[in-house]
Amino acid sequence: MKGFVSTIDIRRQSFIENNRGRGLILFNIVSSVLTTTKNLGIKFNKHFYHQVAELLNDDNHLGKQLQNFVPKTIFSEVLGRWNKSLRAEIVQRYSGLFSDPDNIKRDGRDIYVKDLLREFMEHVDWLNTTRKQEIRSAIAQKYCNYEILSMFIGKPDEQKEFLNDETISKFIGEISESDLEESGQLEKKINLITEFKSIIIDKNLSEISTPFTALLSTENTKPDRSEKHVLLTCIEEIVDSYGERIADLPEDIINPFAEQILKGVNALAKPGHKTIFIPLCIWLVDVVADPLQSQINSVINTFFAGANSTDLAFV
Repeated sequence: MKGFVSTIDIRRQSFIENNRGRGLILFNIVSSVLTTTKNLGIKFNKHFYHQVAELLNDDNHLGKQLQNFVPKTIFSEVLGRWNKSLRAEIVQRYSGLFSDPDNIKRDGRDIYVKDLLREFMEHVDWLNTTRKQEIRSAIAQKYCNYEILSMFIGKPDEQKEFLNDETISKFIGEISESDLEESGQLEKKINLITEFKSIIIDKNLSEISTPFTALLSTENTKPDRSEKHVLLTCIEEIVDSYGERIADLPEDIINPFAEQILKGVNALAKPGHKTIFIPLCIWLVDVVADPLQSQINSVINTFFAGANSTDLAFV
């Protein structure tokens, strides 16, 4: 096996030296060598990885081809074998690509961006404060969507490293009526927000009342329908996750939302239709002050006085 590795090493050195400055050809050679060594479990001496480092950090050689390599290959097969300073230079190049996706010219840019972020998340200790801030800002400004943010589900430590209140604010601000009309879309977004307990701040909780209040206002003009049930379920999910903190928000945030809940339940004639509002009314009655508190309490008492066993089973 050693003889086989030595033969490959000699040919590899020859191929690379003879093709310096020939971007695409050099890329194909280095990429093939890295893929082969990974698949065969071969490890060359440090000179090879140092050589690749120099090529990747030089725009006259492989610097401009960096984005064409599979990120996992470079991170796992190369970066981990370099010294800290050489690694930092390539990580900076990767951070620059991630921060300015318009410079990513390869096919499958969206997949590449996710692959790159995955490597950042797995190698947080390779990122200095500046690199983390660049990535954090890029996510907030350019990648604030479900596909990217869902990568942080179940990863509170990574959430704290790469997400901030600006990201959450932007994500919440883009919740709209179209999310309610498209099956499953609003539920996905709300489920994601409940995943961010480690980073969400009171400002974000105040912000989420805005789309909820607006959606309730629109739904209150419509008859009982499945979308109304979805909306109320999503609101209950947020209350289940953040209810105690939401209850401490200012009246000018809570009251408009409570008023829409009150309008919604009063707009429905049948007790069976009112059922979906009652759990939120029970929560709100201890949150708001009079006159809203008395009005909501009256709704609750009237419901329980007139509801049948089927209606009560859903509360």
